[in-house]
Amino acid sequence: MAIDPTHAGGQIRAAAAGAPPHDLEAESSVLGAIMLAERWLDPLLIDVGLKPDDFYRQSHRLIYRAIIKLQEASEPIDTLTVSAQLTEDGELEEAGGREYVETLVERIPSLANTRQYGQIVKENSLLRNLLRASQEIQESIAVREGDPKELLERAQQRVFEVAQDNQSGDFRSIGDVMHDELEKLEKQSLEGAALTGTPSGFRDLDELTGGFQNGNLIIIAARPSMGKSALVTNIAENAALAGNPVALFSLEMSQTELAQRFVASQAKIDGDALRKGKVKKDRWPAVLRAAQELSEAPLWIDDSSDINILELRAKARRLHGKSLAKVGKGLGLVIVDYLQLLRANDSRESRVEQVSQMSRGLKVLARELNIPVIAVSQLSRAVESRHPPRPQLSDLRECVTGDTLVWLADGRRVPIADLVGRTPIVRSFEEGSQEFIDAECDMVWCVGTRATVIMETIDGRRLKATPDHTILTETGWRTVGSLVPGDRVCCSNSVPAELAILGDVLHPTDRFGIRQKPAWRAVATIEEGGVEEVYDLTVPGPANWIANGGIVTHNSGQIEQDADLVAFIYREDYYLRDESQRPGEADIIVSKHRNGPVRDVALTFISHYPKFSNLPRGYGSDQGGGSPDRVPAAPVPADDSDLDEF
Repeated sequence: MAIDPTHAGGQIRAAAAGAPPHDLEAESSVLGAIMLAERWLDPLLIDVGLKPDDFYRQSHRLIYRAIIKLQEASEPIDTLTVSAQLTEDGELEEAGGREYVETLVERIPSLANTRQYGQIVKENSLLRNLLRASQEIQESIAVREGDPKELLERAQQRVFEVAQDNQSGDFRSIGDVMHDELEKLEKQSLEGAALTGTPSGFRDLDELTGGFQNGNLIIIAARPSMGKSALVTNIAENAALAGNPVALFSLEMSQTELAQRFVASQAKIDGDALRKGKVKKDRWPAVLRAAQELSEAPLWIDDSSDINILELRAKARRLHGKSLAKVGKGLGLVIVDYLQLLRANDSRESRVEQVSQMSRGLKVLARELNIPVIAVSQLSRAVESRHPPRPQLSDLRECVTGDTLVWLADGRRVPIADLVGRTPIVRSFEEGSQEFIDAECDMVWCVGTRATVIMETIDGRRLKATPDHTILTETGWRTVGSLVPGDRVCCSNSVPAELAILGDVLHPTDRFGIRQKPAWRAVATIEEGGVEEVYDLTVPGPANWIANGGIVTHNSGQIEQDADLVAFIYREDYYLRDESQRPGEADIIVSKHRNGPVRDVALTFISHYPKFSNLPRGYGSDQGGGSPDRVPAAPVPADDSDLDEF
């Protein structure tokens, strides 16, 4: 029976009377179409916003989730690969078996209508969510879970949640944004009404990097209030005005706020004055010129505040094609502001693993489209325990001390400091099967000197690590510093007494002992461990390794490992205030540069825009802001019109 894609409501089928709204034929048609022609996945993800939970039948949810995993890994999608993924996940039988997966490609009425089939699935999902919400509202009323006003507020909030889940943002041309905003900006400036909310065109940075390179992932990280968003929006406008198509994913600021920032920056207008309608009449032509230039720039903005890495990659691929068609060349830059605000693909994963997946996904995107991708990252407050609080590469990771023993696949336990520069096969823990396995490490290195804490379990297992280093506990991945006595951590089972340790090498048969299911051991003490040199080890895949007495410890350095260039922002005057010898200056600390040198680059930070700009030529030393022979800064002028190469 063919599906009429123009009338979803008439096609709602139910397996039995009273079953919630669903359409199994539409669901099977969507899955079959993707496996027959995987190009349909991107429009289903972006235009329809189709998620695994939108499918009514559990087997269909599992199949769609397997498809998404293949897409995340940039693997081909067909009945064979989907079945293999389901087998790997231990879900093939629950999904109906290989034969059922293969029959799905035979059930498609018309490939051309795939988007409409997806819409039918999505609409039925919305109806089920609305039905579920209404049932919850009725139940709360029936048992009087509050006074009438409180119940009404809960009901409104529940329906709002259903509506929000069905909304999906997308790119808008900066020209479209300007068209909507310009008249409002002019009117509100003339009327004096209040408003809400302000490229790399940086000479020294471009000299250092040669420009951001294709296929590279660039991480720009800082503590709050250092100007992360201002820096990347400056880079976006500078690159776009130079003719390079730019996609800016802003998860923090709206399109309106960005438009106002761009205008203030280009027109050299105080951002606060623009927002509050206090722009002088003789400065308005500059606003109009800036708006016109920006309207013609190949700059696209997506301000979706709820987007995951898979959806972001799909949108970037589609915009890349759109840019080729519209301006004759694909994207020259993608910017994500910022990394930690991306929604996780799987909320069941630890936050460390979620951020690692996002970082890997952005690196894959950079390689896939052969463009540079900039991701902004937030640093933890541990930076501010350092004097001065200048960020460094180790701030992107959490580590263990050099004497920490790493369990190798051949039975040896070796101090992590002795493994630097090697890629051993180590013991790891597979969360899905709850078993200890062999996995290949791809990097071991010294991170630097950090403060540590010591955790010890009731049976004497001990780990000395940085406070934010994560280990597996009974309630998921937790930082060592957040543990308290009584919390239970994941460990290998105890070694049988008859399988004694011979020196530092385990008897070969002892490996069977650590293949058993994990043991959960209670924490006895957590205490300060002093400042020591610390190390890290990364294991792709399971993303963890076994330390000391069998403690399951997580990778933490995926962001640093994936990045080709890492730059931190540091402003001395923010911390020292009136005592600073460098008012109005900012250091861009390039700490990792896979294909070039590392050093500091000094810029001017003009807070009233806010905007970064080049320092005047010949100002300061050639070594940048961190150099001891640097010429002290003169006060930065209130107007930057005397600064070169604005």
